[in-house]
Amino acid sequence: LSSRFSIIDFKPSVEEWLDYAVKTKHDESITSFLGTQKELLDSTTEDFNLDEVKPSRRSWSAVDRLLKSNPPQELIRELMFGLVGTAATIAYEEHAKTIEKPLNAEDILIRFETSLPKILGYIKENKIDLIEKTGNDISAYLAGYEGLIDNTKFANLESYIETIPAEVAFLFCRTVIRHPSVYDSFIKSKRIEHRLEFIKGKRK
Repeated sequence: LSSRFSIIDFKPSVEEWLDYAVKTKHDESITSFLGTQKELLDSTTEDFNLDEVKPSRRSWSAVDRLLKSNPPQELIRELMFGLVGTAATIAYEEHAKTIEKPLNAEDILIRFETSLPKILGYIKENKIDLIEKTGNDISAYLAGYEGLIDNTKFANLESYIETIPAEVAFLFCRTVIRHPSVYDSFIKSKRIEHRLEFIKGKRK
């Protein structure tokens, strides 16, 4: 019977899976961890044991979905034990401690003065990726905001835009000006007028 079929043994390499994970926007903590701990992507044992959970490519994708749902930290650990096993979870947690987390939307809109030293540190160390991730979080926050943001939040947003590098600010403004929660304030703002240039007054 097997002669009627083409049998292909297909198993992407670790590098191919990591490339897939990056392209599908798996959490960076997972891809950076598995990039250095490749042996923890898949279980190397063939023995099936209900008492000992082993990691797999599918279970790491499940961890990614878990992290994106933003549950409490203690729940993440318990669920990861069930998804990838104790050893992989503990190793992942140790790696995660070394990853610098970007500032989030509330760090900028509510706690800008407190966050300013960290922003300046990002700029000095040319950590543009972290600044861009902060911008993405602000954009998502504003997209889901009902009504107009208050004057204090917008003043902090203006300060953030004035602080970050011009080219990053331009791209950031081009995205957030579309959101109704800040559009009118953007148009009236004099502080960041020089950062808006060609996009002021346009909602693409």
